[in-house]
Formats: sequence, structure tokens, C-alpha cells
Amino acid sequence: MIRNLQALRAVAAWMVVAHHLRAPLGEVWAPLGESLIFASGVDIFFVLSGYVMVASTKGRQTTPTAFLRQRLVRIAPLYWLVTIAIFGVLLLGLNPVGVASWEWRDIAASFLFLGMARSDGYPGPLLGVGWTLAYEAFFYAVFGVALF
Repeated sequence: MIRNLQALRAVAAWMVVAHHLRAPLGEVWAPLGESLIFASGVDIFFVLSGYVMVASTKGRQTTPTAFLRQRLVRIAPLYWLVTIAIFGVLLLGLNPVGVASWEWRDIAASFLFLGMARSDGYPGPLLGVGWTLAYEAFFYAVFGVALF
């Protein structure tokens, strides 16, 4: 474990939290204007992820299949569990915050980490913040191919 990377991950996480608090904080946030500086926390996560992918495979005989399996086991179960919960709420006839409508293709795209617009126009999966995982899955696929 590289402690400086963990510290930078913590900073990035707090930046993302601050970005998502813009609306609820209203007037407290107003002096910062329309600044999206805290949204760059996601960019930091992507850069760290790229570094970790390289560092964790450097000097090892990792096959693309093994790499992709490890990544899938690490990120998919919790994401899929929350997606199933959202799907369950939708089946009950309720609309979770941020989901105006849905189609079966939205469910499939969410489970397959496909970065495509939902049927209600939102540019991402049912779990709104899961858009980052669609990008991450793409990075994993490209990196897995590069391992050849």
C-alpha cells in the first residue's frame, strides 16, 4: 500500500462529496459561484486508477483474463447489488430520485457497465453515480487488451 496514494484518494473523495453538496448547501456555496473545481476529484480517481493498474501488474505475469476477473470481482458485486435494489424499487412502481422512467435496456446497460443514455435521457446507468464505473470498465478493457 502506498500511503500517499491513499491520502490522495481521501482528498479526491472529499472533493466529490463537496461537489455533490453544491445544491443542498445553496447560499453557503454561493460565494464559490458555479465553480466545478471539486468535480475534478473524479479525474484524480481516474489518474490514480491508471497508476494502480500499471503498478499492480508491473513485473508480473498477469493474463488479460486474470486482470479483468480481478477487477470485476472487486467492483461489480456492490454496484450490482445497489442496481438490483434500484430495480426492485422500480418494480414496486416507485421512482427513485433521478430516475424518471426506465426500459429493460437501461437495466441491461447498467449491469454491463455500458455508458449510454437511459430511456429518460439521463446520460448514464440507473445508479446515477455509476457513470464513473462505465468509464472505469472501459479503461480496464483497454488495459486488459494492452496486457497482450
